[in-house]
Amino acid sequence: SYCITSETRSADFHPHKTSEGLFFQCLCKEGYSGNGWECRDINECLEDPWPCPTKAEGGYCVDTEPDDAAFPRYKCGCQPGY
Repeated sequence: SYCITSETRSADFHPHKTSEGLFFQCLCKEGYSGNGWECRDINECLEDPWPCPTKAEGGYCVDTEPDDAAFPRYKCGCQPGY
């Protein structure tokens, strides 16, 4: 995530005011969602549509960190026997 201040704002700027009088908004990187104050990892394995083969098809999904170099955001796999 990163924050923008009133000096770098865009048309989508929805600021929060600090006790020091600074206006800012935190924006989330891909794979995160937030409310302008903080960002949280999106669990892609709970999203619809599911990003992996279904359990009936022998698949499974593991949520990973968006910054994971090997498997950013999620990892798909196959259950034993598939």
